[in-house]
Amino acid sequence: EPDAVYGLEIPAGQTVSYLTLDDVRVVGADGDAIESELGFKVDTTASLFHLTVTDSSFENCDIGWYFAKHGDWGPGGSQVRYITVTRTIFRDNDYKGIYVEKLSDALFEDCTVTHNGYTDFWNSRWNAGFDINLKGEETYQNLTFRDMTFTDNGLGYQEGVGLMIKGRDDGPTYGAHPATLMTVTIEGGRFVGNERGIRFGEPGKENATPTGVQIHHAVITGNVQTYAGSDGSGYGGVVNHTLSPIDATLNDWGVYDLPSIEAQIYHQADDSTTAEVVYYEIALASDKSSLLANGIASATVTGTLSGLLYPAGQVISFTTNLGTLSAVTGTTDVSGSVAVFITSTVAGQATVVGTAGMGGNHLQQDTVPIAFTTPGLDHFHFYLLQNQVAGEGFPVAISARDADDVILTRFDGAAILTDTTGTLQPAGAIQFHHGVWNGHLTVTQAYVGDVLTATYVLDGDKTGFSQPFDVAHNLPVTLSLTPPTAAITAGERVTYTVVATDGYSNSWDATADALFLIEDGAGGAWTGSVYTAQYSGTWQITATVDGVSQTAALHVERGPLAGI
Repeated sequence: EPDAVYGLEIPAGQTVSYLTLDDVRVVGADGDAIESELGFKVDTTASLFHLTVTDSSFENCDIGWYFAKHGDWGPGGSQVRYITVTRTIFRDNDYKGIYVEKLSDALFEDCTVTHNGYTDFWNSRWNAGFDINLKGEETYQNLTFRDMTFTDNGLGYQEGVGLMIKGRDDGPTYGAHPATLMTVTIEGGRFVGNERGIRFGEPGKENATPTGVQIHHAVITGNVQTYAGSDGSGYGGVVNHTLSPIDATLNDWGVYDLPSIEAQIYHQADDSTTAEVVYYEIALASDKSSLLANGIASATVTGTLSGLLYPAGQVISFTTNLGTLSAVTGTTDVSGSVAVFITSTVAGQATVVGTAGMGGNHLQQDTVPIAFTTPGLDHFHFYLLQNQVAGEGFPVAISARDADDVILTRFDGAAILTDTTGTLQPAGAIQFHHGVWNGHLTVTQAYVGDVLTATYVLDGDKTGFSQPFDVAHNLPVTLSLTPPTAAITAGERVTYTVVATDGYSNSWDATADALFLIEDGAGGAWTGSVYTAQYSGTWQITATVDGVSQTAALHVERGPLAGI
């Protein structure tokens, strides 16, 4: 029975392992002693490993447990690790049932934390049941709370709460020595009638951790404000002030409609600087991925809510960008599902959106795509195409037809156009109107036997092909004359070739189309692209194709003298 002293203590600099407390009661004296009456104290520089506490209680102290770590910065500093606490009571402690600044690999199971944090002191705004306030540039992990009871904790205090868990990485001190906490599991238990139920992170500090928080199968209800002021942080059964999301599915919130559950949660919907508390999810599915756009054929779209213990009676609203829905809202059955039907008289891609939750700032949505195809579409037909010139536009007409080759005048769908060369412009989707598309296309690559292909966007097996057509090169913009320089003797011959290139990088042998000239005074003779030299000197050769010219240099040496 400590009176302004520590009931149990591991003093500074000590390390204790394999400590067992079985049927131990630590009950403090009446009245508070300003944090000097502690049921169990672990000093800042002390460490504790493998603690087992069973069927015990810590009552009527200032703080039931106090594990300190301030200034003992890590990594590698003091630790409290491998802790198992079962069937133990933390009750009627003035400020907190426990306050720990170091704790890792700990299991609390079937414990009762009740009526803690009811006395004023210098820091009473933070009165609580459990305050897990981890510090000191250490990595903490694996905190599990199974079948716990937290009731009547922190009532009437500004930041009061049943269970709060933080990895401190904020401010000049903790920011310089950030702590990290990974994996917190709350399984089962009751969090009822506290100032707040469970809070993660320090309000307004945007702590990054804990991460990996799971809360399932717990009763979380009646955690409402009793504090008289209006300057407290967010209230609720689960409060998230961290940057990490929390999975709080499959819990009993005491209320059963989504807006009422949302009112018990404080998270990103209330403060955009925090992460979300996920307490349910929605998924949409369709029994058909495609169907005819005949206004008769229908697909069944089912919206299903998961993560709720009582999913019946929730409202899901449905919208679509194409077609008609049998209903725009529906109410879930006991399995959490509700179905609507969709039809369409227009071909295209429908996207059905299902939305659940309260209006405004917190909604869950999912989508499902459904393709509506035109009745009877069998293929696309290209009208006759002539040979074309690279880079020059040409008209194209295409019709959508059924298996009897009849134009489908109700077809307003889209197809993707491609060609053999890959240089078709514009390439991509074309939109039919009343079964016909007319437009202008360009192919920039010279090619023999180019073919256009139209493919239905909603069914890759519905295609059409043009007859092959040739694409000729355009007029040249540059010539290449070979050889660019040559040296021969009078009476000898030199053969020239010309390669022309158009403005679309198509090149061809234009020798036969070229006009060859040599400057005046050179004499000699041309036979096609072959020149026979006559007079010595350095002469300029010019080749011209369709008004584009290129030159080369020819040096002719005097031939041997015939005699004296």
